[in-house]
Amino acid sequence: MDVAHREEFLNLMGIESDRLERLVEEQLQLARLDSGALPLEREQFDLDALVEGVVASRLPLAEAQGVRLLARNDAFVAVDADPRELSRSC
Repeated sequence: MDVAHREEFLNLMGIESDRLERLVEEQLQLARLDSGALPLEREQFDLDALVEGVVASRLPLAEAQGVRLLARNDAFVAVDADPRELSRSC
């Protein structure tokens, strides 16, 4: 296997390792929620504003990767949820 193939393989392993880590963390979060160990602080908030904030925080990384990232919402949407948990999950 030449150097280019090894680097590509290692890169893919890193990506898959990160994906598996996220899946495990999500399962742990679900277990904490089920057990009541992770209380949610529910409140009504503007979902559009949350989405805009998440997009803005991810924009530099997307641009560095040559990805066009945008969010479009045609209507105001209010939800009753924990905004910190929602934004952390994105």
